[in-house]
Amino acid sequence: LQKGGTLLLLDYAENRRREWARLELPGSGTVVAVSPSGTAFAFAEAGIVTVHPLSATAALKSVRIDGTFSPGARFRLGEHFLAAADGGALTVWDTATAKVVHTVPIPTQGVGPLALSEEAGIAAAGGWFDEVFVADFKAGRTETVILPGRTFSLRFIPDAPSLLIAKSDAVHLWRPGAGTVAAFRAGGARFADARWTAQGVL
Repeated sequence: LQKGGTLLLLDYAENRRREWARLELPGSGTVVAVSPSGTAFAFAEAGIVTVHPLSATAALKSVRIDGTFSPGARFRLGEHFLAAADGGALTVWDTATAKVVHTVPIPTQGVGPLALSEEAGIAAAGGWFDEVFVADFKAGRTETVILPGRTFSLRFIPDAPSLLIAKSDAVHLWRPGAGTVAAFRAGGARFADARWTAQGVL
């Protein structure tokens, strides 16, 4: 939660809210992403994006990401990588070195959801178009998944390299190397979380 020039991290365990961390921000910009573990955040100000640790003892040092970003840019931050969809490209950076590790051309307008899986080494972007652009930044490969309609949401299942793609009329399950392996009716779905269970995808 950003409140003025302060970043607040809140813990909602056991249905109780408590403040977990409080940090004064480095400027008057906006926090655009926080890592899943809550150890780092990405901060945008005047088109410049920097990645900062949330602890003075963290191994990560503050780094500036090369490039200038538009106000509509989308970001996802992991523990070691930052993904951004902006300006006609899906780009992944190594946050330790601030170096680009993979870039994929995408449409310049209408970009929507963005997903990042560091375990699988994959980032994906969709939007107001049929294509979902997949960047396998560990293997250095690019794949385009074509499914009709707008992409409403993208979500990687953390314990398997699988991607849930919510389109206008259905949710599709995509896997690297296998393509779309399943689909079910759930038009315009949004995902807060997803995982494997004995009954399937929850």
